[in-house]
Amino acid sequence: MPIPKLTQSYCHGSTEEPLQFWRSFDRLPKWASETPNKEMIVFRRPDAPRQSITFADFHRVTDGIACRIVQDQPELGAGSLVMVLGTNCLEFCATLAGLHKAGLVIVSAHPSQQSDLIRLADGTDCKALFYMNSGIYKTGAEWLVDKFAVRIDFDSLVQRGKETADKLDDELRKLLRDRQSVISADQTAVIYLTSGTTGKPKMVPHSHHSLVNSIRFRTRGALLNSEDIFFSDRPTSHVVGTFGFLMAILDGLTLVATPANTFAGNRGAENAVWLLDTLAEEQVTSGDFFGYLVHDILQKGGKPPATLRSALLSGAPTTSEQMERAMTVLPCLVNYYGSTETLMISEICPPWGPDNNPTIRQNTVGRAAPHMEVMIADPDRGSWLPLPIGTDGEVLVRGFSVMRGYLDDPELTRAALTDSGWYRTGDIGSMDEFGNITVTNRIKDLIILATEKVAPTSVERVLLGHPEVHAAQVFGVPDERVGEEIAACVILKTAYNKLRSPEETSGMLARWCIDQSIGESRSGVSYVPRYWAVLDHFPTGPTGKVTKTGLREYVASGNVLFDGVEFLPSGR
Repeated sequence: MPIPKLTQSYCHGSTEEPLQFWRSFDRLPKWASETPNKEMIVFRRPDAPRQSITFADFHRVTDGIACRIVQDQPELGAGSLVMVLGTNCLEFCATLAGLHKAGLVIVSAHPSQQSDLIRLADGTDCKALFYMNSGIYKTGAEWLVDKFAVRIDFDSLVQRGKETADKLDDELRKLLRDRQSVISADQTAVIYLTSGTTGKPKMVPHSHHSLVNSIRFRTRGALLNSEDIFFSDRPTSHVVGTFGFLMAILDGLTLVATPANTFAGNRGAENAVWLLDTLAEEQVTSGDFFGYLVHDILQKGGKPPATLRSALLSGAPTTSEQMERAMTVLPCLVNYYGSTETLMISEICPPWGPDNNPTIRQNTVGRAAPHMEVMIADPDRGSWLPLPIGTDGEVLVRGFSVMRGYLDDPELTRAALTDSGWYRTGDIGSMDEFGNITVTNRIKDLIILATEKVAPTSVERVLLGHPEVHAAQVFGVPDERVGEEIAACVILKTAYNKLRSPEETSGMLARWCIDQSIGESRSGVSYVPRYWAVLDHFPTGPTGKVTKTGLREYVASGNVLFDGVEFLPSGR
């Protein structure tokens, strides 16, 4: 059936498949019964032996963990907030599932996020700390342990869970059933910390219902099922990391996980070859691929395994040029759009089937996800009405997966949610007549240069068109005269790293920008970057995402950008 053409920038996702009122752990007994000996989670790392756990064993151990918590910690009733601190490992996954089975609300953080940990410890009503011994001491977060009367490390909790699972009696089973009988799918399951690309931490609650259905539609959109083997290196404390882990529970597929951010930062490239070998050994069929993974695969000239059917690209918005380049080695790449506040916004367009269109996959993030509404509106008008098709505006989203508000922050909530429940993504985008969404920039990333609003992605697109540039990030830096000046950080392709000095490279790229017709705006202001830096990698946060905030801090900390004022055309 043909898709009806839209006349305004508003669309509603399919309602063909109904929402389910499940809790995050409700499907685990099914897979433990039907595929007891199948591997549920495989954990791989470059410097250690392979580890795995089956569906049956995972179900048993997490039942044991939940029973121990319910029996031994009566102060932790259903709905109690508990802080969970750790990095990717089998024990972390088992702890999360056991806590959910016990009806606890997980406040999830990464041990390295020190400022966030202080806010969590002092600003939330967390009644217990569950932590990973090695992770908490390696990152200097051991001060947290003394703040909690109830503090349990993953290793001892999992060991107690195993011992309890071996001798579960009717009394313990009834205790667990009674606890789970009061856990609703509407109950908050997890509270995520997020700063997006803006840097300021916020606390985002999500219910079992929003998590479960977002994951269901994500796997359906990518045509995944229980036969698939899914790769992720996302921190389990991060929303996308949780998705990978819960996909195994909900859909019966196998998760192949690695330590969080094994491939992020400057150590990632050397692990890229190991990653490709691991994907082949595990016969991975799909996975989450952040931009740095694609970057390293391209740099190393590697090829994905023949078993890989889809690669979900998530993180900050990706330009058409980046997608085109990535699809040369990952033809099955799919751009996936969502945020911590919304979980999912658009539906994945898989690289096969009747909707397969490489141009759409390269330039858009697809259409509205099932049961979700998306609208493009003018953020400066005050009234939220859809703009004409093809017009740039702010992307708004409404539906089951949108958060109800930031935890204990009514001011931020009012700024993020309209009175009618639309979440303001802060992204600039447009919609075509078939509902395909193109995300072009962040409102907060717009550079206010004199009288002009400059979209960093418009400059990044030009830089990425240069044959020597592999990656580019553009942002604004304060300037007394024009408000903000344009700064550009670039990573060159390996073959060009040592050919010329950073100053010579800056001049070459400035001239390239001028030649590509971004030298002057309509008002005569030049869009050519004034400040330049040539780097070997971009600073990233705990989730591996490059942040504009991180780049600005990098510059402010003494890594001064080269001032290329001499290369600017007359106009600035």
